[in-house]
Amino acid sequence: MSNFQIVVLTESFVLNKGFQVILNRIRGVSRVDIAQNFAELQAIMDQKNVQMILVSEKLLAEDAHIYKIYKTAKDIRWGLITATTDELQRGFTFDLQIDVYEDEQKVLSKISQFVESITTAIPLPTETELSEREKEVLKQVALGFTNFEIGEKLFISQHTVIAHRKNITHKLGIKTISGLTVYAVLNNLIEMGELNSLK
Repeated sequence: MSNFQIVVLTESFVLNKGFQVILNRIRGVSRVDIAQNFAELQAIMDQKNVQMILVSEKLLAEDAHIYKIYKTAKDIRWGLITATTDELQRGFTFDLQIDVYEDEQKVLSKISQFVESITTAIPLPTETELSEREKEVLKQVALGFTNFEIGEKLFISQHTVIAHRKNITHKLGIKTISGLTVYAVLNNLIEMGELNSLK
């Protein structure tokens, strides 16, 4: 999935642009906006569905409006950009912390791992949610059963199984059986033990 939208919020134009370039290279990030103050952040949040704010330590500590968003916007994840070794005052917790003096590989690695862990947990939009029957078919596909076998197990025709499989592939954008299996495991449609028992 690639629907993760981030705002980079620092007082520095150079830092903002630098993080925007880095984040745009990371798979799973769909949009990166930049802001240098609360007014710019608010304008972005009014227009877009922001999943994460990557904020500088200075702005979060000094701007009461940004601090209020931090405290009240429970559906937004927060990352801290810091240039000091000092810890921000108690009462703050962050999903990600980046030191501006870290090298490129470390920053890319940290952000990539974080985005990957988050984007796999973002629920699919409602228009792409699988029906209960599609989930049943997907489970059987992931367990390695043929269309004929799935039809027998679920008491539906082979033609209906094929139609469900086409819908599943279209909705999820996943074409391979291995990809569908990973999706089924990540979304608790099957247990790893069920896969292991097939070996």
